[in-house]
Amino acid sequence: MPKVNYKKLSTDTVAFGLSSIASKVISYFLLPLYTAVLTTEEFGFADTMQTLVNLLYPLFTFAICEALLRFTIDDKDINKRSQYVTASAIIVFGSTLIIWAMQLIVNFSDSLLADHWIYVVLMYLGFNIERCTSYYTKAIGKTKLVAVAGVFNTSLLIGLNLLFLLVFKIGLMGYIWAIIISYYATSAFQIIAGRLWQNIRLCKVEKEIFLAMIKYSAPMIVTIMAWWVNTTADKYIIEYALDIGKRGLYAAAYKIPTIISSLTTIFIDAWKLTMYDASKDQVDGSFSTVYKNLGMFSALVVTALIVFSQFLGGIMFAESYYVAWMCIPFLAAAVYYSTLSGYLASAITKEKSTGKLLVGTISGAIVNIALGILLVPKYGIVGAAFTTYLGFFVTWIIRLIQVKKIVEIELNVCQEIVNALSMLVTSVVMSVDMQYKYYVVIPVFLITILNNFGLIRDIVVKFFEIINHRKQKAS
Repeated sequence: MPKVNYKKLSTDTVAFGLSSIASKVISYFLLPLYTAVLTTEEFGFADTMQTLVNLLYPLFTFAICEALLRFTIDDKDINKRSQYVTASAIIVFGSTLIIWAMQLIVNFSDSLLADHWIYVVLMYLGFNIERCTSYYTKAIGKTKLVAVAGVFNTSLLIGLNLLFLLVFKIGLMGYIWAIIISYYATSAFQIIAGRLWQNIRLCKVEKEIFLAMIKYSAPMIVTIMAWWVNTTADKYIIEYALDIGKRGLYAAAYKIPTIISSLTTIFIDAWKLTMYDASKDQVDGSFSTVYKNLGMFSALVVTALIVFSQFLGGIMFAESYYVAWMCIPFLAAAVYYSTLSGYLASAITKEKSTGKLLVGTISGAIVNIALGILLVPKYGIVGAAFTTYLGFFVTWIIRLIQVKKIVEIELNVCQEIVNALSMLVTSVVMSVDMQYKYYVVIPVFLITILNNFGLIRDIVVKFFEIINHRKQKAS
C-alpha cells in the first residue's frame, strides 16, 4: 500500500517547529522569569486575558483561519486565493469592531478586565492577523519563511520580556505588551519577507466561496470552544470556587506540559498538510504507523514528565508558586490524550466533515465541567487537573470510534492499556505526594520504557544507519 510523502512531512515538521517555538515553547523557558516578577494574581489575570481571546476567536470569526488554510491548499488559482484572503480579512476586522464595541457592556462591570479592555481588543486583532498570515504562508508552501518567522518571533518575544520586565520593570503591562507586539511584528515580517502582496489582493468575494468557507469552518466554532472549555474551564472554576491567586498557580503548572503539547502540535500541523495532499490509499497506508509512533513518543515523554514533576517544579517555579507542581502529573497525562485526539481529528478534517468533531470534544468538555464543579471546591487545583485529564480521555475514546469508519487504523490494544495504566498510576501517586512515591513510580516508568521500546530501538537503528551512510559517503 502506498505511503504519504514522509520527506515533506519531515521538512514541514522542522519548519513549523521553528515557527511554533516563539508562541509556545518559549513560554516554558520564560516561566521562571514570569513567576519571579509577577504575583500569582497578576499571572492569573494575564492568563484570563489570553484565554478570553482564545474563546473570542472561534466565536466571532467562525474559525475562518481554518477554512483559509484548507481551501488555499486545494486551490492554486490566484484569484480564488485572493477571495479566500479577502473573506478572512472581512470577518477578522469586522469582528474586531464588534469586540471593541463590547466595551460599552464590559464597562458596567467593576473589574480589571473593564480597565484593560482595549488591550483585549489589540490582542484579539493581533492574534487573528498573525494566525491568518501564518496559515496562508503554510498553505502556499513557504515553509522556509514559516521557520524564519518563528526565529524572528522567538528573538522578539525574549527581548521584549527582558526589556519590559527586567529593565523597565513594568510588570503585568510589560507581559501583555510583549505578547501584543509580537503578534503584529511577526505578521508584518511574513507579509514583507514573503512579498505576499504579489500573490494576493483584496477583491470582491463570490457569495458561493464565502458560504463554502463558512460551511467548513462554522462547525469548528463549537469544536474549538469545547476544546477551549476542556483546557481552560477549570481555570474559571478555580477562580470562582477558590481565588484568582490559585488560578495563577494552576496557569503556571499548565505551562510545564505545554512543552510536550507544543512539540506534538508542531508534528500534527505538518501531518495535516501532508494528509491534505495525499490520496486515500496513501493515508490508509501510513495512518496507523504514524499514530503508533506518535503514541509511543508521547507516552515516554509524558510519563517521564510525571515522574520528575516535583523536581521540575522546584527548578521552574518561584517559592510562592512551588505547590503548583502537584497539578503537573494529571495535566501531563491530559496532554497525552489531547495529542492523540488531535492526530485522530486530522482524518476528519481531511474529509471536510468538521461537524463530526463536535461529539468527542463536547462530551469531553461536559465531563470536565461537571466533575470540575464537584471536585475543585474539595480537592482544589489538583482536582481541576484530574477533571481535565478525564475530559481528554473521553474525547480520545470517541475520536477512535469515529476515525475507524474513515481510515484504516490498527491498534496495539495491550500497548495502549499498559500506557494508560502507567500514566494513571504515576499521576495518582505523584499528585497525592505519597510517601516513598519513587519506589512506585520508577518501576512503573521502567515498564513504560519496555512497553514502548520499539520506538527507542527504531530511533537508535536509524541513527546508526545515518552515521554509516555518511561514513561511506565520505570515504
